[in-house]
Formats: sequence, structure tokens, C-alpha cells
Amino acid sequence: MEGLAAIRVARRRFDALHDETWRLYVDRDHQHHGPRVYDLGLHGRDAAPGFMQSMAHAHALASRELGSPLDRALLQRLHEAVLAHGAPKLAYRDHAFHVTVAPRRLQRGSLPWLTRSGAQLEEVEEDGVPRLRVLFVELEGGEEAIVRRLERVLSAGRRAIARAKDADTRLLAIARLHARLELLHPTEDGNTRRNLVLLDKLLVEHGFWPVILDEPNDVVVMDARRWAAALRRGMARFQVAARAVAYGDDVGERLRAHDRARERRGDAPDPAMEPDQPFHARGFRRVTFVAPRRSA
Repeated sequence: MEGLAAIRVARRRFDALHDETWRLYVDRDHQHHGPRVYDLGLHGRDAAPGFMQSMAHAHALASRELGSPLDRALLQRLHEAVLAHGAPKLAYRDHAFHVTVAPRRLQRGSLPWLTRSGAQLEEVEEDGVPRLRVLFVELEGGEEAIVRRLERVLSAGRRAIARAKDADTRLLAIARLHARLELLHPTEDGNTRRNLVLLDKLLVEHGFWPVILDEPNDVVVMDARRWAAALRRGMARFQVAARAVAYGDDVGERLRAHDRARERRGDAPDPAMEPDQPFHARGFRRVTFVAPRRSA
């Protein structure tokens, strides 16, 4: 982005939700609990006191950083902000990590995308419900390998965004960069939070709106084009919330009405599988697919 005027426009968009900014960093299914859902553990998992204060700090930092270069130093500053309530020191992972998702979240185009990224897929059960576990293996070479891979991901993302000739191509480049950062998952903790703040920063810097996503973890089970479409849906939700804030309306109710209307129109994402259906039910083999491990 160029010029102070462009930065001012980007900042107005970035900060348009004011006291409702917390909605950027709370999953849609948990928003009815309010902004302190994760601080208090109201979502049924361990409480994380200070979570939302740290996210507010990270958001304010990113707002001040609009226009700053996309590099590892920026990621470190955002990392320290999102984990200010815990252990903010940057530590690169040296072990595998996994994300568990509902089978219906898996899209058919996701398998090549995931396996090229070095993921293992396996069917598991949680409380008797079939789930899909996406396991990302550690890179050979430890921290040095992860840092090299991270530098390459950032460099490729910067080039792709700079080369984009139109808005659609630019959004696809941002979606692909965000997805690759999530799939690399370079640090011990704070990856998704840090990447969400970075995602919104990149979006407003390049003429888009921030996003209120249906499900942030969908990034690991969608290819880049599907994720770009999910970002467009998230931008639409953000704009609904911004209008509600501007007119003094109930933001939660406006978002729920928007989601209901979207479902009636058939605009909601069409999952590849029905809820609670085993993930092999429509042609997926009932095996763990292990991609070849690749060193950085």
C-alpha cells in the first residue's frame, strides 16, 4: 500500500467494529457466550485468562503496523502480542501437531492440498462422534528447517501479492499465503491467533475488508480457492457487523439474520459430506493417507 491516505482508509476498515472487534477472534459458534468466552472457558474447554486482552493488544499493534513490511520480525511482534497473557517468547516447534475437524468440513479438493503439505489423515472418535484428525508432521532439521521454510513462504507470498493484476488474484494470493502459514504452523503456540491478525492486516492493506470467519480452522481442510471464497463470506459478515455498529443495532442479531438469509439463498458453503457421517462415506478410503515427508 502506498501513502498516508491509503493507510488511513485501511485503518478505518481495520478498526470499524470498535467495541465489537472481539468478534474477529472468537469462533462463530462461540460468539453467543460473549467476548470473554475463552477467558472463562465458557466454550467447554480450559479457561485462558487474559486471552481477549492479548487479542485486543495484538489488534491495536497490527493497526499501528499497517503498511509495515511482511517479514519474520512482524510475525514475532504479533506473536508476542497474542501471547502476552501467557508465554510470549517465540519458540519454533520441533514436533508434530494436529487439528481435529468435523468430517463435513473436508472438501473433496482438500486431499491433494493437504497431502502436498505433508499431512496425515485419520479417522478418530471424540465423545462417540466421528471426526477427522489432520496431523502435520514435523520437518526434518528442526528449528532451522522451519525458519527456512517460513522465510520461503513469506517471500513467495510477498511476490505473489505484488504480481497480482486484479482483486481476485490478489485475494487468492493472500488466501494461499495464510493457508501456507497455517499448514506450516511454525511455532509452539499462538499460530492461528497470530495468523488471523496478520490476515486481516493484509486484507485491509490491499483494499479488502477484514473477516469474521465461519470457522478459522477450515483453512487446513480447504484448498486456496475455496479458502478465498470463505474469506469473501467472512468479509460480507464483517460488513454486516460494521453497519450494525454504525447504526447502533444489535451486532449479534444482525449477524444471525445475515447467516439465516445466506442459508436460505443457498450461499452457505456446501460441505462435501453430511454432518456426523464417517469421512469415508462418499468415496474416501478408510485408511490413513500419509504423504511423503519432505525436508525443508
